[in-house]
Amino acid sequence: MTKIPFWVQVYGIPVTRMNDRVAHSIGNLFGDVLEFDTEVNNRSNGCLRIRVAINAYEPIPRGTKLTMGGKTIDIKFKYERLPNFCYWCGKLDHIDTDCEIAFRAG
Repeated sequence: MTKIPFWVQVYGIPVTRMNDRVAHSIGNLFGDVLEFDTEVNNRSNGCLRIRVAINAYEPIPRGTKLTMGGKTIDIKFKYERLPNFCYWCGKLDHIDTDCEIAFRAG
């Protein structure tokens, strides 16, 4: 099993752009989009929630830049109930004390 489903909270998108089409486009950055939640409650909290299947052996993104309406905006990702995670390389298959990159840096 290489892909793990997670809910990702997306911050920085204008409320008027929080819709199904934008959720699906952002979700495609992660790979497989399973579902999305564009309910008013989440939008009032400033986030768009997307459930995606993330490859555990690839680094997970912390954010990205998007162009919307001619403007470039920074969006940030927050992962719900993220298990072991390496802050050095961004992968889910180990923690930072077991990371080869951290070992070389230290």
